[in-house]
Amino acid sequence: MVDQSAKRTATVAAGAVAERPLLSIVAPCYNEAGGINELHRRVVDVCQTSAYDDFELVLVNDGSTDSTWSLIKALAAEDDRVVGMNLSRNHGHQLALSAGLTICRGKRILIIDADLQDPPELLPDMMR
Repeated sequence: MVDQSAKRTATVAAGAVAERPLLSIVAPCYNEAGGINELHRRVVDVCQTSAYDDFELVLVNDGSTDSTWSLIKALAAEDDRVVGMNLSRNHGHQLALSAGLTICRGKRILIIDADLQDPPELLPDMMR
């Protein structure tokens, strides 16, 4: 069972086709309540300073037991570039990543860990 953010679900249900963003950044998330806002802030900062304003950040909650999903929903409500997906239980990093890859729409896709192990500031180097 997958619960996507209302924004994406409504768009798909209405049959609307939005133009594809240049870049999708996909991040599987498991118990990331303590760092999800920082991830968002840093991804937005690096994309804006690198002239990648046309992006989406796909955050996949992999059955977290903390408030990760609530925080993802709040970010999606305040930032149209954030797409949230909620897996019904913990399926593991690889399946969460695969789920995110199925809904991302970018012409280019970058994968990042939500725990900031891979600094978002490396995204411009990955785009080369």
